Amino acid sequence: MGLVAEQAAIIHSDYSLSFSSRQPAVVHLQGQGSAIQVKNAPILLAGSIAACQSILHSHKDRSHLWGPGTGGGVLNDWSRITMNPKVFKLHPRSGELEVLVDGTYFIYSQVYYINFTDFASYEVVVDEKPFLQCTRSIETGKTNYNTCYTAGVCLLKARQKIAVKMVHADISINMSKHTTFFGAIRLGEAPAS
Repeated sequence: MGLVAEQAAIIHSDYSLSFSSRQPAVVHLQGQGSAIQVKNAPILLAGSIAACQSILHSHKDRSHLWGPGTGGGVLNDWSRITMNPKVFKLHPRSGELEVLVDGTYFIYSQVYYINFTDFASYEVVVDEKPFLQCTRSIETGKTNYNTCYTAGVCLLKARQKIAVKMVHADISINMSKHTTFFGAIRLGEAPAS
C-alpha cells in the first residue's frame, strides 16, 4: 500500500470513528416564506448598535418587538435543504440550530433586506451571545435592496445553539429560498489545548 493510500485509509478510519455514516457534517437552511416584516423598533439611545442591544437584552419578553417569522428577533422561518442529523438539530419554533458534536465549525449566513432606510444589521449568535455581525448601509437615493453575508470559524461544544438574530426592527426581509440562508459545516475536532 502506497503512502497516499495509507493516509487516505487513516483519514477514512478516523472519520468512521467520529460518525457512523459517511454523510458530510453539513447543514444548510434557506428561508421558506416570501417576505417578513420585523416591526416596532426599540428606541435607540445615542443611535448606537450597542445601545439597541442593551435595550433588547434588558427586556424579559421581547416577542412584542418582532413580526411573524421571528421569535425575539431570531429568524425562524427556515427550510432544511441538507442536514446531518447526527451532528445538527434544528429547533423550528425558536429558529435555533443545535450542535450535537464537539468540534470546529464554519458558520455562514446571508440576509436579503428589502426597503431598509439607513442601515440594517443582524448577528449570528451562539447561545444568545454575538459571534458574528453583518451591517449594511445605503446612500440616499439608492435602491433599498441589499444582501449582507458573514461567516467565521468557531469552536463549539455539543448542545450549543446557533441562530440568526436581527439587531434592528422596522425592516423587511426576503425569506424566499436562495436569498436568505444560514448553515454550518463541521471542519473537524477541536484543536488540542
